[in-house]
Amino acid sequence: MVGEILADQAHANALQRALLAEAGRFMTAYVQPHHIRLWLAGASGNRTLAAYEANELGETFDDIKTYKSTCKGIPTARLAGVLIEPSLKQVKAAIAVKSVVAFKSAYGTLTTGCDVCHITAQHGFVVIQTPPANPYADQHLIGR
Repeated sequence: MVGEILADQAHANALQRALLAEAGRFMTAYVQPHHIRLWLAGASGNRTLAAYEANELGETFDDIKTYKSTCKGIPTARLAGVLIEPSLKQVKAAIAVKSVVAFKSAYGTLTTGCDVCHITAQHGFVVIQTPPANPYADQHLIGR
């Protein structure tokens, strides 16, 4: 129990240091992998993994809101609340009702939210897309 608490605190400290250093690195290190794995799992019907990745993505945005509510004058917490959270809820709902069609639509909305956030933050050159292939050759991400 004590080990878990210390590990959680160490994780929180590492997240805070990463977020304070630069939000872009945090996006690449944490958000992007969950976004990719979410698509690969959900589009193939691997609901268990898709639900896990959706929760991880939500927790990651919670961390952003907690530790980096603004970045260079940009209200990142507010942007995440308006542009990401509603579409992530749609993704989770689609996973819960076991609809790959609804999942793909909700994921598209989520991805558009990412792009709108980047444009709003004056990073419109960062364009997110549906992953064309699995970059994780060592992970089986499709449905079982």
